[in-house]
Amino acid sequence: KQWYQRRVRGLQHNVIFPPMPSGLPLDEVTLPQTLKKYGYSTHAIGKWHLGFYQWAYTPTYRGFDSHVGYYVGAEDYFQHTRQYNNYTGYDFRNNTAVFEKKGVYSSNVFANQAIKIVEDYASNPDQQQPLFLYVAFQACHEPLESTPFFEENCQSIFLT
Repeated sequence: KQWYQRRVRGLQHNVIFPPMPSGLPLDEVTLPQTLKKYGYSTHAIGKWHLGFYQWAYTPTYRGFDSHVGYYVGAEDYFQHTRQYNNYTGYDFRNNTAVFEKKGVYSSNVFANQAIKIVEDYASNPDQQQPLFLYVAFQACHEPLESTPFFEENCQSIFLT
């Protein structure tokens, strides 16, 4: 069955904004839920954006063994906050717990977490469980932010 955001009830309006009680319907089976049936270890890193207004809509309740990242879109890459109307909220998680990483560039957090999961997996010579690792880097999403290193060393490729 093909899934398109605008065809799924509850998501046909556009994207999920912070105050919206919306999400991928719970009767829609996700890829990690299916992979779990076949014995996979499943991990998500980065942007979720498929619902968070109840725990049942969040990654670790939708088939992932772990999730490090954020639930909504357009958050600050360093402060991990999202502004909406007159409110600002912190949105960075390690599973369901708040993950204090203020001041750390999100792409670095995500890359380090991915490396840790793969190294932990590879370090077990008796590993029989297949691994599914979903990584959704923030670097292609608004608000486009970078580290000083890339701003200084990649000036020739920035478009004006």
